[in-house]
Amino acid sequence: MIVNYFNNTKPVNFIFLSILLAFVVGFSLYSQEISLSITAIFNIVFSVLTFALFYFSSKDKVLSSKNDFGILFYVLLSSLFIDSFHDLHKTVSYFFVLLGLQQLYALQHKNVLAKKKLFNNGLFFGVAAVFYPLSIVFILLTYVANLIFNKITWRMFVIPIIGFITPIFFIFVLDDLFSFRLTTNLTFLFQLENALFLKPANHYFIAAFIFILTVFSILNISSNLNSKLFFYKQYHALVILFLIIALFLLFFTPNKNGSETIFIIYPLSILFANYIAVIQKKWISNFIIISLLFVVVLKNTLF
Repeated sequence: MIVNYFNNTKPVNFIFLSILLAFVVGFSLYSQEISLSITAIFNIVFSVLTFALFYFSSKDKVLSSKNDFGILFYVLLSSLFIDSFHDLHKTVSYFFVLLGLQQLYALQHKNVLAKKKLFNNGLFFGVAAVFYPLSIVFILLTYVANLIFNKITWRMFVIPIIGFITPIFFIFVLDDLFSFRLTTNLTFLFQLENALFLKPANHYFIAAFIFILTVFSILNISSNLNSKLFFYKQYHALVILFLIIALFLLFFTPNKNGSETIFIIYPLSILFANYIAVIQKKWISNFIIISLLFVVVLKNTLF
């Protein structure tokens, strides 16, 4: 069954799922009558690059290297939230947020150059905020990581801020001197709106399904953190916080079009993959994956 196949890491899985993800994003853009423009091509390219970043940055950290459940769930959730990659600004912002998160993971190691990693982290989060200003809230991950990995000093507090403001300052200078604007999205619009990324009423059951699976995943993972499957317990605190921030963005993103769901794909993929990895009864794991696959097909065909 599906669990047996993805229970072992195979290079062909990454290649196949990368192609499938590119097809899903391309088909989604086509179904919305978005022409094959440069923007659409960049959307596809960045979706695959982000998928690759997820794969290589999560292995042996928050995901076991012995299976490919993480990339399977990533593609399934991308297919479920099929509108996630419609906004190039958010897609690029999401890519740089994951780059910044990868720098925080390195703080676990004692011999790492923490100051350099924190500056890079702030820099990547700053670039993400240039493309999607509300992603500034991900800077919370930096200071929680500092606290978790005992890196709290005044320098460790200031360095990420310097890195963060560097790209923003650079963009404003270009705009002021040369009227060059990388993005027209440099305004903060806080509006508390209904966070319905699944717009029709028929989609409420999908939200309920994801919610229940998320709760079971967190509870199961929390009770199995001492398992050999989890290499660094501290990373899971960052994943949970990432999910909380992503849900916050669902509420506070103005002019919702579904693309704001892109930020919940990363944490949910990790939580679901680790949940599957600790379930001993394979029929339960197969049932969960097949159910999610069924929900994906149902949403994209009937609704």
